[in-house]
Amino acid sequence: MSEIFDLHLQHGSIKAYPKYKHAHYYLRSVYPMFFEPRRATTAKILEVGVAKGGSLRAMRDYFPNAKLVGIDIENHLEGDLSRITFVQGSQNDVEFMTSVANEHGPFDFIIEDGSHLFDDQLITTQCMLPALKVGGIYFVEDVNPNNEGEKLFEHVKEYYVRWKMNQYSVFFFPWLLAFQRNT
Repeated sequence: MSEIFDLHLQHGSIKAYPKYKHAHYYLRSVYPMFFEPRRATTAKILEVGVAKGGSLRAMRDYFPNAKLVGIDIENHLEGDLSRITFVQGSQNDVEFMTSVANEHGPFDFIIEDGSHLFDDQLITTQCMLPALKVGGIYFVEDVNPNNEGEKLFEHVKEYYVRWKMNQYSVFFFPWLLAFQRNT
């Protein structure tokens, strides 16, 4: 196991539930690769779709210096919320998402684990990519591997032609898409 996975399990995060066999394998393999080198220097993380806050609490415990911002359409957060800010709203609301980016960004990591609907993922990606710090990484979780990840990438690429898409490196993993801001 990995420490980040163990913390998700400890905090009751749905991402560590055994019944989701494919899901969130990246807690064990992909996230440690990206998170561990930045563990002490990560200052701010945004998570879209937080349910009861288990993942936020796990990341708070993993990243000792990070402040976390969580977005969800309903507030069901439980437990110790120190260093966690909750903002209630919908990820398909461009005005809301832009205001969160402007008020709380820039972010070292953004984790999109919201509705899992393509249109919502696209809106969130378009609003939040500019809120990444240079070197920051934006993860889109639970992307259907049946070309949905490529579809999202192509839409974002088309949208960002004027933003110089080469500013981002893109990583495809099963069920996970990641954009890293290079400049």
